[in-house]
Order: sequence, then C-alpha cells, then structure tokens
Amino acid sequence: MTDETAAPHTEQFTWLAVARDTAAVLADQAATYDESGDFHHEAFRLVRENGISSMLVPVECGGPGASHAEACAVLAEIGKADAAVAVTLSMHFHLVATQVWRFNHGFDAPILERVHAEKLILVSTGASDWTDSYGSATRVDGGFRISARKAPSSGAPTGDIAITSVPWMDGPDGPQVVHCAVPFDAEGVSIDETWNATGIRASGSHTIVFDDVFVPDRAVSLIRPRGPWPALWNTVIGAAMPLIMSAYLGAADRAVEIAREVGRAKADQDHIPPTVGQMLNSYAVA
Repeated sequence: MTDETAAPHTEQFTWLAVARDTAAVLADQAATYDESGDFHHEAFRLVRENGISSMLVPVECGGPGASHAEACAVLAEIGKADAAVAVTLSMHFHLVATQVWRFNHGFDAPILERVHAEKLILVSTGASDWTDSYGSATRVDGGFRISARKAPSSGAPTGDIAITSVPWMDGPDGPQVVHCAVPFDAEGVSIDETWNATGIRASGSHTIVFDDVFVPDRAVSLIRPRGPWPALWNTVIGAAMPLIMSAYLGAADRAVEIAREVGRAKADQDHIPPTVGQMLNSYAVA
C-alpha cells in the first residue's frame, strides 16, 4: 500500500467509512478470537494497511492528519464489532495523540514519522505504572539497565515499541522515574501470556518482561521525581480518555442493541420491559 492510499485524497473519503469496512471484516471473527484468547494479528495487519493505525500522524510528519474526533469515531465503530481490537487500538492511539500534542506545541516528536512510515504499533504500560511506577532502573555507561514485569500491556503480541517507565531509586536527587521507549526486539524483552479477561481476551494485554534490558540515553524521554503528580499526565490523560472511552462506548452500543433484540423476543414476560428500560436509562446517562 502506498502512502497516498492511507490518507484522505478525495471529497468522498471519510475515516468512518474505513472504520465501517474494517468492522465488517472483524465482526464475524470477534467471538471466535475471544473464546480462544488468541491475539487477532490479522486485524492489526488490516489497520496498518488501511492507514487507521497512523491516521493521527500530522500531515507535516507524512501522515493523514486525522483529528482526535475522527479517531474517537473510528474506535467507537470498530468497538461495535470487536471490542478487543478497539481497546488495543485506543492504547496505541493515545500514545500517538500525546506525541501529536507535543508536535503541535513545538516539541520534538520524531516517533510520529516512524509510526506512519514503518506502520509501528506502540504499546503502553502507563495504566499500571501511574505516578510511582515499578520495577528497577540502574544507571550504567550510556543509559540504564531496567528490569520489570509490566501488565496489562494491550497489543503486546503485535507491538513494535513499548512506552514504559521504571523507578530509579538511587537517583542523585532522590527516587526518580525513568520514562523510556523500548523496542520489543531488544535483548531481554519477552512476553508472558498472562491475560484472560472475558470480552477482550484477544487484546493480548499480556505481561511484558524486561530482564536487565539496556536502554540508551537517547531512548529516555523524561526523568522525573517519583511520587508527585507529573505535569506530563495532564497531557496524557487528556489525550487518552476520549479515545479509550470511545472504544468501550462502541462495545456498549452493540451490547445494548443485542439486549434490545433479546428483550423484544421476550417482551411478554412481565419483568423484561422494566429491565430493558432500566438498562436504557443507565445507557442514556452514561
């Protein structure tokens, strides 16, 4: 696929249409993958090829330059068909979106060009790392040696680069947290298949194992005090939550459709109409 086919180039093009075509391919296979727990590699081959995985990359960085709102709509549409793929994609998207924010505010964000050109999938460990992080980092010549087990890490089986953090307890200014990017093919990186959550088993949110992995200084994006709320999270959370919740909203949309269909078939049972009504009220409020 050429770069041109990954970017909108006609008035008729919409990312939502691409998402609907993608969802149509995924819908029939989602239940099978959830039952088996196998990661859906074919789904991520598809989103790499049709441009969805790099849709947020700005035009200035070689990408299509889709908006945050368009990405949310894509995730909701895919979520209706395959919640595991949508949730995994949202984790990748929020990392890309954070870099887009950096780029738009005049900071370096060289990974964006690579996400588009190399069709990279980024994997986050931030949900469990939070402000304190966990594991260990040791300063060595030219960088750090890190060891940790990071879970959940959605998309680990298809990931190219893990975006993670590790405490550096003997930092010169007290306990620090080292934020870094680690390629999955780096020596000492492996995946322990620990994930088995009903409904999104196929997200591959397994444990990434970092066993004395060397991280060069150039791969370190931030070193900050351990514990206090970092300003970085203001950007990350702002970028992440609309995307992540869009994936879950899509799954909820489809779940409600299914429940209503079942409810109609059993509407003669006295408890069904009020139960469906309560569900719809909760759905509307959410």
